[in-house]
Amino acid sequence: MYVMLDWQETTAELRARYRREPHGPRRLRLHALWLVREARLTLKEIADLLSVNERTIRRWLNRYRTGGLAAVLTGLPGQAGGAVARLTVDEDAVLAAYASAGYFRTAAEARDWVADTYSQRYTVSGMRSHLRRLGIHPKRPRPVHAKADLDAQAAWKKGA
Repeated sequence: MYVMLDWQETTAELRARYRREPHGPRRLRLHALWLVREARLTLKEIADLLSVNERTIRRWLNRYRTGGLAAVLTGLPGQAGGAVARLTVDEDAVLAAYASAGYFRTAAEARDWVADTYSQRYTVSGMRSHLRRLGIHPKRPRPVHAKADLDAQAAWKKGA
């Protein structure tokens, strides 16, 4: 199936660019464009060959139509940049200092403190993720059996 596009690159240029590309997701897109440009296979066959959905290839072709090769090679997974941080770097430092001092026992307590101090709302899971990104992990005590004799254990460790 021949796709009607105003190709800016030749088949050889797309193939060479595909072969030189070290970045996996960009390489996959270049491979798809090269195969479409060759027009030897249908979009369905190209999709099966590359293990992507035919809709994905159509989306890449639409990006090529509107913005050329540069538009196809942008917008890769992980490039969005994420949401804007709710807390500043200084506020994060204060939060980390309070957490390391043992001021919070749970993510819910940290969430409530952030809401009271900085008027920023988090869910408990959102605060847990935020604390993890700051390198703050929950400290869990080791379990101790209810009938354990701690004095006898300490004596045994000393060689008694």
